[in-house]
Amino acid sequence: MSLSNRKSQLLDWIEHVTSSAGVDALVADGWSRPMASEGLRLHKATWDIDRIAAAAEAEAEPFGGLEAMAETLPKSVLHIWPALPGGGVTPLIFGALAGIELYVRPASRLRTFPDFLVDSFPFAQRVEEVVESEAIVVSGSDETIAAVRETYPTRHVVGYGHRVSFAISDGTDAAQIARDIVMWNQMGCFSVRGVFVFPHRNSQLAEFASELAEEVAKLESEWDTRLTEGELARRVQSLGTAEFATKVYRAKFGWVQHGQGTWSGDWISTNAVRVSAVESPDQLRAIVEPGTPLQGVSVSSGLGEEWREAAKTLGATLVADSGTLQSPPPDWEHDGMPNLRVLAAL
Repeated sequence: MSLSNRKSQLLDWIEHVTSSAGVDALVADGWSRPMASEGLRLHKATWDIDRIAAAAEAEAEPFGGLEAMAETLPKSVLHIWPALPGGGVTPLIFGALAGIELYVRPASRLRTFPDFLVDSFPFAQRVEEVVESEAIVVSGSDETIAAVRETYPTRHVVGYGHRVSFAISDGTDAAQIARDIVMWNQMGCFSVRGVFVFPHRNSQLAEFASELAEEVAKLESEWDTRLTEGELARRVQSLGTAEFATKVYRAKFGWVQHGQGTWSGDWISTNAVRVSAVESPDQLRAIVEPGTPLQGVSVSSGLGEEWREAAKTLGATLVADSGTLQSPPPDWEHDGMPNLRVLAAL
């Protein structure tokens, strides 16, 4: 099948899965309708078939084009998906454009939307077990990736594992940063878990933290954020610990707390985030703990290029404007790796 035909079918698929039917599938999995609608709007911007195809063709150009590059790629790939809505879709699209035989095994929970995605996808088959394939793509926890590699040592395994994100703010973009905190209940690798504020005065930091908590609360209400009984119980415990240790500004479910010392992106609680003062890009480099699996960093438009460069040197795979992390560019190299060549470890 020609690339143009594949693109045409994928374009039709995107329209279908981001329609009201896709929203209904997310609601069936327990997500609120407002969050599902906004989340699919963000996903649709990332799942831009024309731009993904252009990225695939650019990557294949040194090989003489996609058809020639296909000779170096595995003929079949199994994708193992996480429960996060939309997680793992972009690598699947790249594989479809390259003409690879594709299989998808979704996570065992929150299955309505993933099943809806795969069952309507024109170039993949949904499976419930690990099937024979030349390569496996795992989107999920580091533990899952390690287990797959240990269980299938002879197969080429591509792992997209645990990563964290933060924001660098000039104190003027609380509303935008809140969007990257609250979407998908802060579950994704592009969910902001920490905010570094420059320039800072103690009064300014407190004012920003209070404003950010208000913006988080607004979105939790607007998007009808929902927590399970277990999540609510953990929230109570984590909130008590935070209030004992530092200053806390409450939202509806989440909160904003002052932070000191190094930052490694540790989970606090749903929609909870640490805000710290930072005096320079060099201090930022010193605060972020070495080895932190960094994914995205958003930077206020009012801050200079030196802050973006600092984020890159720390290992961020995407540096973006405030409030845009949850919709990465279609041609973003997933976890900083080439989208097609990684399948053959080229």
